[in-house]
Amino acid sequence: MDRRLLSDAPIADGRTAEVFGFGEDKVVKLLRPGFSRSMITTEAMHLEAVSAAGIPCPTPRGVVEVSGRIGLAMDRVEGELLVDEAAFSPVRVTTWARKLAVAHAAVMTHESKALPKVTDVLAEKIRAADLTTSHRDKALSVLAAAPEADAVLHGDFHPGNVMIEGSKASVIDWVDAARGVPSADVARTLWLLSPATVSDNVPNRRLALTLQSMFRKSYAKHIARTMRINTRVIDAWRLPVVAARLAEGIVHEDVALHAEVRRLTGG
Repeated sequence: MDRRLLSDAPIADGRTAEVFGFGEDKVVKLLRPGFSRSMITTEAMHLEAVSAAGIPCPTPRGVVEVSGRIGLAMDRVEGELLVDEAAFSPVRVTTWARKLAVAHAAVMTHESKALPKVTDVLAEKIRAADLTTSHRDKALSVLAAAPEADAVLHGDFHPGNVMIEGSKASVIDWVDAARGVPSADVARTLWLLSPATVSDNVPNRRLALTLQSMFRKSYAKHIARTMRINTRVIDAWRLPVVAARLAEGIVHEDVALHAEVRRLTGG
């Protein structure tokens, strides 16, 4: 694909990729250098699966290459990121948390056998993570005893991956999608909303942590009520979820992740 067909500057960017406009109704997600091509091909397959399951998400339009970078063309999703909406009106933090919970529940009411099992996904990451043998064995043991199901799990569900337009919500960034029990995905989101994920470089960090804490508690309350999940069931997923997170290379979370693994394993 000719680079001149894309917008001059990215319309969105993240740790692994940049998103550029492509015509009036499409976008192209381009991987940053250093990340595996499989991330794009995997997301394309996952988008096909979740779209077939009836979940509002970008429709994939094919894998492309732009100036040596691998990418995925998709239909443009209308709306604003929930994280931006929350940042613009922090006084409504509990409202935005409720919207996140409602959107998350809506995803997990769908099922798909076309996605990988979340237990397999987590096990692979745990084996690749920087863990002691005892911590790895404990996390894998907990995972081996976990229940299985076919609910669609996003794998990285947070306010930066939900687009809001009025009362409608669409979900983006499906590279980590899997199938399993909803409590596994809720446990993952609770970590993503934890203080450990807030960089020390964030402006007004103390205020950001306070608002995040309010958001996290409200989300946890509403998702447990909406999905009728006992908090103890969610807690049972914390160790494998946190242990697997260590394989993702989020450097500023490493200390907190290791501390949480030690806490959850009793040492």
